[in-house]
Amino acid sequence: MEISNSNILIIGGGSGLGLGIARECNKNEAHVIIASRSEEKLQHAVNEMGKTEKFEIIDISSKESIKALFNKIGHIDHLVVTSGFVTGKNFNDLPEEDARSDFETNSWGKFSITKYGSKYINKGGSITFISGAFAKKTNPSVFITSVSVVAVEAMAKTLAISLSPIRVNVISPYVVDTNLAGSEQNSDERKRHLESIADSLPSKCIGSPKNIGDAAVFLMTNPYVTGSVLSIDGGFTII
Repeated sequence: MEISNSNILIIGGGSGLGLGIARECNKNEAHVIIASRSEEKLQHAVNEMGKTEKFEIIDISSKESIKALFNKIGHIDHLVVTSGFVTGKNFNDLPEEDARSDFETNSWGKFSITKYGSKYINKGGSITFISGAFAKKTNPSVFITSVSVVAVEAMAKTLAISLSPIRVNVISPYVVDTNLAGSEQNSDERKRHLESIADSLPSKCIGSPKNIGDAAVFLMTNPYVTGSVLSIDGGFTII
């Protein structure tokens, strides 16, 4: 199975992991639509890649926004949802509103997108979510994110049965160098931090958006893979 000429919607595709996936899909001659809340990031991504046909604005916390997006773009072959963030607080310091915000984006957003969007996925199509390595190797310093990404992986496995023959899979990354650290992205301190993480991993390197993009293309093109969680974490979860 190839993705050339396939219609692929990447929610969260304006930056970071989603943009990395969009790049690799473009290289494979797919028709890519990227969507997120930030028009500025989306326009920058489209200008950079050139071949992406269009972008759309979406607020994944709004059911109306989700419905409007799918009503506008129609049927697709593959859906990728990368939207998410890490809440860096332990349980004792975690306000309930922060916990709910984390779940709203990391878990409920993916639920709502799939609830409405799955009916627009063509036969032989797939859904790919992003979770995170803390689903397997919990970290009390990111308490609620460790919980929400577990929910994403459990949801995907169950959806693989519920939505069959649509395939549903998850990519679970650890640290990926997306160069999104603002004004400090090229600082010596950041470079030392990334080097320290790389040295701690069996792979002796950290991930790149291309690594995540390659994994997403694999999951989209392999018809025998569903209900799987693909760890792209440099061996973080085995040490």
